[in-house]
Amino acid sequence: MIRYQETWIKGKAQGEEFQRECASRYEPIRTFLENYNRPFSILDIGANMGYFSFRIAEDFPHATVIMVENKSQLFELCQLNELSNVIMLNTHISGSQLQALSRCENIDVVMALNVLHHIPDWQTAVESLFALGDHVIIETPGAGDSNALNPQMHDDLYALLSAKDHDLIHQSDSHVSDAKRFMMLFHSGPNSIVQQTIDAEERGAPPLGEVTFSSDFNEKTVEIHHMGKTPTVEQRAFVPGMNLWNWKLLNGCWPTNVRDQIISANAMLEQWHDDLTPWNFVLSGGRCTAIDVRTKFWKNEPDENALQRCLDLMFS
Repeated sequence: MIRYQETWIKGKAQGEEFQRECASRYEPIRTFLENYNRPFSILDIGANMGYFSFRIAEDFPHATVIMVENKSQLFELCQLNELSNVIMLNTHISGSQLQALSRCENIDVVMALNVLHHIPDWQTAVESLFALGDHVIIETPGAGDSNALNPQMHDDLYALLSAKDHDLIHQSDSHVSDAKRFMMLFHSGPNSIVQQTIDAEERGAPPLGEVTFSSDFNEKTVEIHHMGKTPTVEQRAFVPGMNLWNWKLLNGCWPTNVRDQIISANAMLEQWHDDLTPWNFVLSGGRCTAIDVRTKFWKNEPDENALQRCLDLMFS
């Protein structure tokens, strides 16, 4: 079988036959990402063989790259590339899942390259991308790409996207017709989040309070208004990555050393964590960062069993 996308391993494309040329399409993405002078996060929805994600991770080692794709070959490529700033979610994501994710994650750049016409609830997916990312890069079939999947939705999808303010950063030939494919860059700005994880309501988590982001290419901060008996306001630098519990719920499979990362992050804390749970860590690929440390002011002493309970939730 001819692969859809060429394979990238440790700095170079491999020689297998493929359908879609990637190098020229990567250049406008790389050019935009060069604006960042700080660590940033990027979500690659429908990453396929991971060409764009692996190149971004190599070119921008201060970025955290999150790939979404249900392919065993992609996991094998993660192992071969050995990049510590890559996260893989082994799933086919739906519009409704993206909507849930947009309520609890904020990503600097979201990419959806030739994938939206594969998602049945694509209208929900489009809305969710703009709620999820500060910037959104979408590539989609244009008119007449009749041999691409679900041609009945192409015109409506393209019309919806082209009506939004955007920069056309690239166009290329379709691999299945004489039509063009268009790559658009949208700037939606930092958004608020309203819950901590995609299952927050299901597990009875209390409301987050107001969580807002301030962002430019040089700095990004988050302000959290904690609810509870003693309302507090926490301001901290943005930690690029994703909530560790969301990683588990969405079938995270890379990195493979997450257990060790949790133990290390806990050991590095300068003070004990009063709510040591998987949803109070951010996974950034090569490391976990504990968040919401000592916000439960009514807890007076450490819980010696907290770390083991956290690990049991993650891995039992």
